[in-house]
Amino acid sequence: MKDFEKLTDLEIYNLTDENIKAYKRLVLAENGVKFPEKPVEPKEIEAKPDLIVYTIDGLSDKWNGLCFLTIEAAREFVKFIVTFKNIGCIKSSNVDYKIQLFDEGLPKDWHGNFPTLNIQANPVFSNELYKSIEKDIRAYNTQKEKYLKEKESYNAAINKADELTQPILTKIQEVREDIDHKEYLYCKFKEDYLPLAEHDYDIALRFLDKAYDLSDSEKEYIKDKYNKDLTV
Repeated sequence: MKDFEKLTDLEIYNLTDENIKAYKRLVLAENGVKFPEKPVEPKEIEAKPDLIVYTIDGLSDKWNGLCFLTIEAAREFVKFIVTFKNIGCIKSSNVDYKIQLFDEGLPKDWHGNFPTLNIQANPVFSNELYKSIEKDIRAYNTQKEKYLKEKESYNAAINKADELTQPILTKIQEVREDIDHKEYLYCKFKEDYLPLAEHDYDIALRFLDKAYDLSDSEKEYIKDKYNKDLTV
C-alpha cells in the first residue's frame, strides 16, 4: 500500500471507505495501538410482569410502595382515607438539626399540595416469577457490569485511535473540499463562460477570474481539465 504522505490529491480524493479504513489501521499498527474491539452487550432477560397492581398517586410513593390487587380495593381505600381523621405524616425539618415534625393530614408534595389520589395500574413481577428468574437476573447483572467496564475501555481506545487518525481524515476532507470547489469552478467555466466567450479559452478564463478571483492552483486545475477534455 502506497505511503499516505506520497499520495497525490487526486489519489486521496478517490480513496474508498475501505482504503481509508486500511490507512487508519496502518497508523494504529505503526503506533503500537490495538485495534478497538467493540464489546458485545448482554441480551436482556425476556421476562414480562405477570401481575397488575393498583397504586394511588401521592400515597403509594410515600408509603413504601402501597398497592392493591384490585381496583375496587384501591377505590375503597381512597374513600376511607379521605374521611379518616387524626392522620398525619412525620417529616424531617430543613435545618441542620434532625428534628422530626408532624404534618397533619395526608402527605403533601413538594409544592405543598395534597395528593390527587388518582389510581394507576402497574405491571409488576410476582414473587413466584421473580424467584424463577432471580438466578438469570444475577447473571445478567454480572455480565452487564463487565460489559460497562469493557465499554469504558473501548471508548478510551476509540478516542486514542481517533486522535492518531485525525490527521488523515482532516487531509482527506481538505482535499475533497478543494477538488469539489475546483470542479465547480470548471463547470462554471465550461458551461457558462466558454460559450459566452465563443469558446475562446483565454477570454473565458478572464471572465471566470474576475467573478471568482481564481488562485494559481485553480487556474492550473482548469487548464489541465480543459486540455484533457480537448483530447477526448
